[in-house]
Amino acid sequence: MLLTNSAKTLLEAKERFFQILSSRENFNSFIISGGSRSDQSSFVESVITRVVGSGNEYHSNVMWIKDDEGRILVEQVRNIYTFLGKTSYNQSPRFIVIDVADSMNIQSCNALLKILEDCSVNAYFLLLCHNVNSILRTVRSRCIAVRVPRSSLASEDFDSEFHGDVLNVIENLNSDITVLYSFLDRYFLKESAENKWQSFVESINQFMQDILNGSGPLALSRSTLEWVSVFSKITKLIEKTAAANLSYYNVALLSFFYMRIRSNGR
Repeated sequence: MLLTNSAKTLLEAKERFFQILSSRENFNSFIISGGSRSDQSSFVESVITRVVGSGNEYHSNVMWIKDDEGRILVEQVRNIYTFLGKTSYNQSPRFIVIDVADSMNIQSCNALLKILEDCSVNAYFLLLCHNVNSILRTVRSRCIAVRVPRSSLASEDFDSEFHGDVLNVIENLNSDITVLYSFLDRYFLKESAENKWQSFVESINQFMQDILNGSGPLALSRSTLEWVSVFSKITKLIEKTAAANLSYYNVALLSFFYMRIRSNGR
């Protein structure tokens, strides 16, 4: 069942999901897919904030489980028991966010399934993912699917021509490395590099989404779990770019090499 599939904007999707949570219907587990990783995080954080006052991991009613080097470990999932055993602040609902649920292996999925089966407390489980089919069928059957639209920036200002250049680099990573350096020299050795950085981030997000949906170049070259590990590294690197004042050229170069190394199986 899709709750927000017809929503055209993130704002509309957030409002619909908030109404579902406010209704206190017999739903407590949701699979959040669609959009980019940042779209999904923004989506759930803003909705949780409306319910309990803050959606970040430091709120006592919120637990974020994030991948550890591309994996969600079974120990991380079992820590949910400890979280649920604590007293709820102001008797408000508690939220468990798993980011990204694609990173769970069979053991982690089975541990989560046991918790979903046993949980009767005032709590919501939000599973962020790119490839819904990578999640154990028995877990999916207990969840409501929520589709998040891409952000307006991504949909209206997406640079299709630049994205084509990015895909051309990726397709030639293993055969002609000069294509990569020509791309970097063209876009990231100039004063205008900052103007192209957002286009690069959006393009990489789109490529990630296509790969995890089973389409696009290299989709079948590695397993979904391996691709999730690659994209986790790239996402963390991109997130550090502004804070650490990293070079756009070097971050883009390393991002491409993460993909090249994994596609070669080295």
